Amino acid sequence: MRTMMFGAVLCVTFGGCGGAGSHPGASVSTSTLEAGPHGGILVPLPEQKGLAEVSLEAPQGASKRSSKQTLVARFLRPDLKSALEPLPGEVSIKLEFPDRVAETIPLKPVTEANSRNDPGRFASVPGDYAVDPMIGELKATLQGQAFAVPFTNGR
Repeated sequence: MRTMMFGAVLCVTFGGCGGAGSHPGASVSTSTLEAGPHGGILVPLPEQKGLAEVSLEAPQGASKRSSKQTLVARFLRPDLKSALEPLPGEVSIKLEFPDRVAETIPLKPVTEANSRNDPGRFASVPGDYAVDPMIGELKATLQGQAFAVPFTNGR
């Protein structure tokens, strides 16, 4: 009885006993366990190809009182120290809001010279994205395969 109960707790805690993402072939679960190197939510990519770190940042040059945030996804190798290669395409985040309908926010690769020397970084235009808890779904195409991975900061 104890073994069965322990197994049930593990399944619920770690993503539903092998549940997949929204697309066939996506065998990753919601990320709630660790913070990434930039303090964001770590999201495992399909087939253990790496991780994405989802976070909110104040736009460069914005005043500290600005309510606008930039939604950022960094695509990292499993070592969490270097950018994933090749980088994904068609990156977006579907973000849930408590007071309005969910919104799909496109993210573009950041390639400017002042991009904090951060290859693998994708960012949105500034917007009203600050929500707690942050609940959403990372969508992208990686090596020709579309995927969608749910995430939350678990607060």
